Amino acid sequence: KDPGAHVQMWEAVLTFVKTYPQALSLVDVSKAVLPRLFALIRAGAHGSASESFPCLAPLLLLLASSSDAAAGGACTNGAAHLGVLSALWAALPVLKSDSKGSNAALEAFRECLTLAWHLKAKGGGKWGVDLEEEVLAPALQALLRREEPACSRAKLQSTIVACIEAAATRPNLQPVRADVLSTLSRALLSSPPLSAPSTCPSDAPPRLAALLAAL
Repeated sequence: KDPGAHVQMWEAVLTFVKTYPQALSLVDVSKAVLPRLFALIRAGAHGSASESFPCLAPLLLLLASSSDAAAGGACTNGAAHLGVLSALWAALPVLKSDSKGSNAALEAFRECLTLAWHLKAKGGGKWGVDLEEEVLAPALQALLRREEPACSRAKLQSTIVACIEAAATRPNLQPVRADVLSTLSRALLSSPPLSAPSTCPSDAPPRLAALLAAL
């Protein structure tokens, strides 16, 4: 829990997993590793969010690359990614007085969700979670209902727009595009009327601007 040691901790963890990927087969990652990782994230990394959260997407990629997709498991079926994304969302209220940490959490949310979509699109192993329903939909609903967690609304809006942008435009995410845009449409249709108009970020793709303006 000492944030002063977290930079060195992450360097050691990422280097070890990259160098000795076979080590993952010697432990039950779902029981021995992921619960502690999720707890660390939910606690806002105990003060090191800006240093720790940028390491989450590289860690998830290494875990997925080092795991046997055919054997299933949290690292290849989406459970690890869902846990990290849910923990990042839960960390936002903890970081309400830490703008740097809050921004790091939202940036990590974007990176990890986009990575998860990429891995899902590749079709490695059996993907057992619905990221659109369990992660994207609640975030969209929070924005539309003005119930987002304590953080910068503009940054949260920009994060969600960037995620949808990626799904709508990147060729490697084409297999998940229909699910993502369907989730966006359902969220817009089910949301209550907005009390005040909202504007779309200027860098949003033109073909999505009309829908994203509702956020």
